[in-house]
Amino acid sequence: MKRIYTTFVLFTSIYNCAADTREAVDLALPSGLKWASCNMGAEKPEDWGECFAWGEISAKSEYSEVNSLTQKKSIADLQKEGVVGIDSIISAKYDPAATLWGEEWRMPTRQDYEELLANCKWTWCGMEDDGYYRVKGSNGNFIDLPASGACLDDNPHFGGNFGQYWTASADNGVDEEGNYLTWYLTFDFEKYYLHSLTRSIGRAVRPVRK
Repeated sequence: MKRIYTTFVLFTSIYNCAADTREAVDLALPSGLKWASCNMGAEKPEDWGECFAWGEISAKSEYSEVNSLTQKKSIADLQKEGVVGIDSIISAKYDPAATLWGEEWRMPTRQDYEELLANCKWTWCGMEDDGYYRVKGSNGNFIDLPASGACLDDNPHFGGNFGQYWTASADNGVDEEGNYLTWYLTFDFEKYYLHSLTRSIGRAVRPVRK
């Protein structure tokens, strides 16, 4: 895992996000997986895009425990309802990438992010409270992950100096309030790592495909 800090602030991506020209970037990963050049709902690589609560396929005006569809459900519950499979990975019907972008796309799993962390150089670009990570593969290709914050209650994007991106991998852990958890990538200018937290919060989605 490699991280570099720079004060470079201007996005200079070569990619675009138009629906008819969505790009899957080859980062020379061992699995051969390709990563989308933009977040879901973004018009440009630097855009934050839309927030999604986990297990839901559309953005909302408010993100709370009350209107979450999966917050109080264990993996066993989710399997019974067809939300996840026996591998605890979200099914296509409840995956916003597969549902909205087409079946060739999907949300990345926890293992997909682990591969991205282990095999790419991560460079923070911008100021401490306003930036993004440029994630570059060994072949020189890259994607940019903006610090898209998160959506909490009726705040469309809480923060902006950090990024949070959902994985497709449910976690059967429970917090002290009885809310079930799911894995996601979180980062700021100093660090980036995988963590599990409640599913009601709106977070960004960066699709992948073969």
